[in-house]
Amino acid sequence: MTFTRENRQPSLSPEFGFLMKTKPKKRWEVRWHQVLTKEELAQITVANALAKEEALKTNDRSTIIEWMILNTSLWGLRISESAHLKCGQVFLGENAAHLDLRITKGGKPRDVFIGPVFATFLTEYLAWKKTVGDPVDANAPFFLSKRTGDCMTAEGLRKAFKRAVHRGIERKVTPHAGRHTLGTHMSRVDLKMVQKILGHSSLATTEVYAHVLNPHIQEFVEQYETLLYAALKENGQKP
Repeated sequence: MTFTRENRQPSLSPEFGFLMKTKPKKRWEVRWHQVLTKEELAQITVANALAKEEALKTNDRSTIIEWMILNTSLWGLRISESAHLKCGQVFLGENAAHLDLRITKGGKPRDVFIGPVFATFLTEYLAWKKTVGDPVDANAPFFLSKRTGDCMTAEGLRKAFKRAVHRGIERKVTPHAGRHTLGTHMSRVDLKMVQKILGHSSLATTEVYAHVLNPHIQEFVEQYETLLYAALKENGQKP
């Protein structure tokens, strides 16, 4: 090993060059500004629930889409996953309501289990789609573009999410903040369950067992719903 004149940095012989190419993997971190606080969740959900109620009376599609993309994002769906969601992937069974995600990052399907409040919102949304003549068969887009007759684009849903957020707070927030919000607030409850809901690849060995629905999953999602929609109940909003 020698030092070069120019920068006095060590210079390795060619046979040791591979050592210089190996860099420590940068640790991925979530910054606090990427997470919605409890107060911000209250402001956003209340403002959008009120707007949604009015929109249902007038069939204001944009506002109803904004309400729903806000919810799917806050339940941990990536914007691309929401964009590819089909009506037939929404299961609203009494004890196992969930979203059956099939087109995901990494190509690994996953179930996102949800609580009764969000299930009610989904039921209401699908009923509205029928009312306005949107297809709701198994292969029909969950977020329908009236212009193309196909799924809305990720960019269109991203803009809808931002409008929903700005209805409640002023700061800039991306849809991915929904995943960060769930992960940050619920990691204290069950970190492994967070990994399952968000579809992270770590702890893959134990995920085999986490796919089986058990009472703890329902307890997990109900605790998150209590946090997410608490302000709606306090303000007399449905449900």
